[in-house]
Amino acid sequence: MVKNMHLLIYLAIFFLKLLENALGTVRMIVAMNGKKTLGAILQFLIGIVWVASASMAITNVASDPIKVLAFALGSAFGSYVGCAVENKIAMGENILFCITSCVEVLNQLNEEGFSYTTLLGSGTKDSCYVILLAIPRKSKKKIIQLIKKIDYRAMIISEVSDTIVGGNVISHT
Repeated sequence: MVKNMHLLIYLAIFFLKLLENALGTVRMIVAMNGKKTLGAILQFLIGIVWVASASMAITNVASDPIKVLAFALGSAFGSYVGCAVENKIAMGENILFCITSCVEVLNQLNEEGFSYTTLLGSGTKDSCYVILLAIPRKSKKKIIQLIKKIDYRAMIISEVSDTIVGGNVISHT
């Protein structure tokens, strides 16, 4: 009975800490994307979860050091889960720079309805197109796959953008 109770406490500490760190990762991304109210609500929840997990972990910790392990493991796994959740949510915008010599890339982007700006450039050997796309982060993988399917040698650079004003940022999720 006592061993079962200890196991339940370890699991509670682990899952509460996992939840706290996962929520913390998501809160940071949400707040960075301008959603301050949602960020504050998440921080409120994080505070409650932290008090619960920390108080369980530090109660009689000297005689039960496995609590520290449960706390640390929950923290590590929570960070991982938070990053996975954030990748699924994929909030925000990206700027993609694509350097290619294939006009087919431009044609396909146009056909798919993506808005872009093209500059003519010159590489070490030939002329090229420098394509700039302002896109929702959720569209990044799809666009990169589309470009690489046409021109596997295309150079693609992705930058996080915190502000995009004007132009046509079209959602293609």
